Amino acid sequence: YDPVLLTIVLLLILTVVNLAKAAPPAQDPLSVSATFTIEGVRKVGSAKSSPQTERRYVLSLPVEADLKSLTGFRIGSLSAQGLFINEDPDLMKGSPIVDDLHAYSNLRAENRYQLFELFWSQRWGQFSTRIGKLDANDHFAVSEHEAMLINGAAGFSPSIAGLPSYPDSAWSIQCAYTWHRVDALFGAFDGGSTSLRAVPTGQQLRLSEEALQGGLFYIAQLSFHLGELHQEDPITSPQLSSPQQDRNFTAKAPYHITIGIWTHRGAVVPNLEDDQDNDGQPTSGLYLTSDVTLARFKGASELGLGFQAAISQHDPPLHLSSALTWSEFMSPLAWSETGPSLAMGISHISSAASLSKIGSQYASSEQLFELTLATPLLPSFMTSLSWITLRGKLLPKRVVNLLIARAVLGTL
Repeated sequence: YDPVLLTIVLLLILTVVNLAKAAPPAQDPLSVSATFTIEGVRKVGSAKSSPQTERRYVLSLPVEADLKSLTGFRIGSLSAQGLFINEDPDLMKGSPIVDDLHAYSNLRAENRYQLFELFWSQRWGQFSTRIGKLDANDHFAVSEHEAMLINGAAGFSPSIAGLPSYPDSAWSIQCAYTWHRVDALFGAFDGGSTSLRAVPTGQQLRLSEEALQGGLFYIAQLSFHLGELHQEDPITSPQLSSPQQDRNFTAKAPYHITIGIWTHRGAVVPNLEDDQDNDGQPTSGLYLTSDVTLARFKGASELGLGFQAAISQHDPPLHLSSALTWSEFMSPLAWSETGPSLAMGISHISSAASLSKIGSQYASSEQLFELTLATPLLPSFMTSLSWITLRGKLLPKRVVNLLIARAVLGTL
């Protein structure tokens, strides 16, 4: 499991794959890829009472089979993903570089070797469904512009209790319907990973006991895709469209607004009114995300703005964040297909004082600033450098600065 050896082997494999891609391949019913991520974190300008550095390695192995090409019948596709996480030893001993609300890295987890995803998907015109073990954050409560940041709260709000996401995917059923400028999406998930009796659903191949007892997580959202299309966008007839044109419009529209509602019916929130009853109670909330294309320049360069807000009955009850992004602001390097991108984000998490009764870390609010530069060096090699500043009453000296470097080898 030596990370240097793994990096060299994977780089050699990807080099061979890139050379093989020089000739257009025939349509392959089976798609196999790999992504290996190395991350290093350093605390800047603080006392040495806690760990000053951190490192982690993540290997992802996704596989997708087109069942129509394999069988000749229109029966959708089957996807799977293996996930291998090697975490920092100090973090595994309970000493993270900083204990924050935002989760300074969206890769932070614990040592895992698991089948992360296994699901069947099918589309019937404007209706589609996914059934199996899934990461909910691939489709729910996500801002595309904020996803360019690396802090965990930018990926999805910590105020959405129970959303099964990395590293704990969950068994689920999802249904979606798409029509011109509007998407509707609903999902029901195993909520065992975030109950008071939490279990690592990402490592399980069956429903958790919490889910069997009714502890399910339900989520539904409506997404609106608005605005006039750019002249170069390949969409015809914006008034009368086919399902394929609707999907193209969804990707190209300059304004995207999503409104969602969720509820976790398991024992999620401690019952603070009665100390003898610690069975917990359900919780619910609302969220909003938006993405705006502010400007489009020559080539694929875009200036964008992302925003998300979430409120909930549990703690933390409020999360607000925003990101300004500039994708491909420079021409690609000599050996790369895409140019570097820049993202700047701010975030605020408010916490209820009531949880101070039980000594929770969520008894105070916290703010975050992040600046991330991502630079592709090769078609299958991406590097990024991030500066993160955290401010909060419960943080060391109330301010923590982190420098995070990341290298990604594989399918980008």
